[in-house]
Amino acid sequence: MLRPDKRNMKQLFILLVETVLSGMLAAQTYLPISNNMVITSNSNIKFAAGNYTFTDAPADGVIQLSGVQNVVLDGDSCRVNGVGMAGYMIKISNAHNVVIKNFDSVFGYKYALYVTNSDHITINGNVFCRNKVDSAGWIDVWANYTQALGGGVMMYHSRAVNIFNNEMTGQNDGVALYHCDSIKIHDNDFSWNTSYGIRMFWTDTCHIFQNNCAHVNRPLTDPSDCAALLLIVSNANRVEYNDLSYSGDGVFLGQYQNSNTPNNNYFGYNECSYSPHNAIEATFADGNVYEHNKCNYSHYGLWLGYSFNSVVSSNEIIGNYQSGLAIDRGFNNIVSNNLIKNNPIGIELWEGSPVTGYANYRSQNYPIRLNTFEGNTKAISSINTKHALIADNEFKYNQLASVFLEGTSATDTITGNTFRMPTGYHIYNNSAYTKYAAGNMFLPSDTAMISAKIFDKHGNAAKGDVTWEPAIPGPPVLLQSLPPAIWPNLLRFGMPTRRWDIRQR
Repeated sequence: MLRPDKRNMKQLFILLVETVLSGMLAAQTYLPISNNMVITSNSNIKFAAGNYTFTDAPADGVIQLSGVQNVVLDGDSCRVNGVGMAGYMIKISNAHNVVIKNFDSVFGYKYALYVTNSDHITINGNVFCRNKVDSAGWIDVWANYTQALGGGVMMYHSRAVNIFNNEMTGQNDGVALYHCDSIKIHDNDFSWNTSYGIRMFWTDTCHIFQNNCAHVNRPLTDPSDCAALLLIVSNANRVEYNDLSYSGDGVFLGQYQNSNTPNNNYFGYNECSYSPHNAIEATFADGNVYEHNKCNYSHYGLWLGYSFNSVVSSNEIIGNYQSGLAIDRGFNNIVSNNLIKNNPIGIELWEGSPVTGYANYRSQNYPIRLNTFEGNTKAISSINTKHALIADNEFKYNQLASVFLEGTSATDTITGNTFRMPTGYHIYNNSAYTKYAAGNMFLPSDTAMISAKIFDKHGNAAKGDVTWEPAIPGPPVLLQSLPPAIWPNLLRFGMPTRRWDIRQR
């Protein structure tokens, strides 16, 4: 129980908080929306229900909030038509602590909401659909905010924002973030846009979860430049439980010429399948984690060219057209506990021609462990890649080869794996280097059959050996550490023990 002095202090504190809050937000007022409407600080406005039409050719905003704080705008039952796909219905700049909620419909603008240099913004329960849309031409993913394409919400240099329970579909972008941080985006519908569900440009430390960003495509062009989620030089973000399927890319992450900045993004439990290009693409990227995602039935499951220090774990990678996981000139990438099934190539590693500025990148250092490979044409293809540790995986019924090695692939170790009958080979060593492959289980375990399923120098003298240690028939060899029990009896009766007679030592 509080002593009287502490109780009084607590009551005084509560009174002060209530006084401050009452001063921050005035009582709710009811107003119709008007053009060039200037909102002042400490406003709490419920807009009058109805259908409104306002153009915004000057792009200064139908509703304007500049340098204000502590504002609530409630658009329940308001439908606003911008007509010409230009300007903004709400424009916010240099503002603090603003809530935009419940608008029934805002359409026909470049962006429904345009926010710059602001913080602690809440956007919830709005329908910002059918704003600026196009499908022609290629998108410049490196363009800054002044070239933003249009859509639901655009934010520049803003932070501490919560965007939830909104619908932003049928336009270029759902939400576009430029030079922002600490944005929370969840439980929104950004599906059926033509550029991006969520676009992030130099935007960090965001949490993106439980959004529908499916079916983001450009129907009039090759959709390889659009994505459900775009991250350009965006780091330390957490992306979880989103539907990113049926899009140009599910995830498209680019760090070109900024590879010295660690990404450290986490992608977990996302549905990224059914892309005509890549379920997940991340290039020139350091330290990203991909766990428990579905990367199925796309051209590539994961394309991680020039990526390094990545973790690809516990994903479902099934039925892709070209490869399940493809990495050109990557290094120090851990691949573990994935189901990799029914792809032409399950994991494809190689060292292609270098990109400008990245000639020193080498394809090397791959721990590939505890994965299940089933029904792929090649389960693992490693070309000109060094130091692969292929351990404790299960290879089931792959066709041409479970492990295919070629070129300068060297110092590889293949151990602890279970190989079940492939159509072609367990291990196909098309390189000139010896491969250490001891300690594996080959099924069926017939030595002659195993030998026929391993291609090396015995099939072509120009190739390296595969030291797989054929099984020795019969029971296992036991090492004797004590004399046999019969020896004392032999010695007691003076019977010769030949060379085992310890008296002769």
